[in-house]
Amino acid sequence: MKLVEELKIDHENLLAVLTRIREIGKKDEEVIQLLQNVKTLLISHLKKEDAKLYPALKKAAEIDKKLRLMLDLFASDMEEVTETALVFFDKHAGALAVQNESNFHEDLDLLCIVLAKGIENEETKLYPEYLY
Repeated sequence: MKLVEELKIDHENLLAVLTRIREIGKKDEEVIQLLQNVKTLLISHLKKEDAKLYPALKKAAEIDKKLRLMLDLFASDMEEVTETALVFFDKHAGALAVQNESNFHEDLDLLCIVLAKGIENEETKLYPEYLY
């Protein structure tokens, strides 16, 4: 399977689990487990991008100024995604997460928005630049 196809499947899986969490609507043991699954999926996805996608794009960016600028923009976008995700998972997916209902739905909405934006940008702008 091609790398971009794998990454898009990862995106679909992440969004599907987040949708399921939103459907459940309350933070219980099932949601905590689903959140831990999202965290694992997201970390695996980011590692795959770091190991396979970005090295090829960075090499191509050595001679393509437009791509270099795009990668710089994506780096700052990824910092936002990473920061939002880390704060969310620290607060809502840890050992005491069931007791911590504080702003769960708002934090989940923010995570979904940030991830969806990042996914859309990757799939429409960045992945088409990957030629392998």
